[in-house]
Amino acid sequence: PGPIGFYIRRYYYKIRCKSVGSNVFIDVGVHFIGYENISLDNFVYIDKYCLITALSKLEIGKRVHVGSFSIIHAGINGEIKISDYVGLSANTKMYSSVDKNVKDKRLTGPMILDSEKVPRGKPIILEKDSWIGPNCLILPGVKIGYGAIISPFTIIKKNINPLSIVD
Repeated sequence: PGPIGFYIRRYYYKIRCKSVGSNVFIDVGVHFIGYENISLDNFVYIDKYCLITALSKLEIGKRVHVGSFSIIHAGINGEIKISDYVGLSANTKMYSSVDKNVKDKRLTGPMILDSEKVPRGKPIILEKDSWIGPNCLILPGVKIGYGAIISPFTIIKKNINPLSIVD
């Protein structure tokens, strides 16, 4: 914990991740999966107890804040790009890959064989200066435009125009 912990974690993640810029702060309890697919630009702050899974490419731009208890899942065939100056409030959930409900196939779970699942992955893009309120859910194939504001407790399943306010 504390300032020394931030330095130790930054050094550790610089070794493990694809790239980590300067002044990146990763707080306690953050869990990464798929280090080799994660790129963090300068001045990224990932708050306490976030889960970040990168089975596909995950890019986080400069001066981005990821709020506490957020989940970012860049699933199979579903890259996620978070542009510069984006704010993700606490409990934001982003899933770029989900399972399709298909006859004679099963929905996901750790005990289900990959051959029995039908994943559907599409990229998620958050453009510069967008802000996501607390407890939002962003689903695959969504592009949130420049400067858009998403109100708390919103489920985003379609594209959001630039400078829009979604409530």
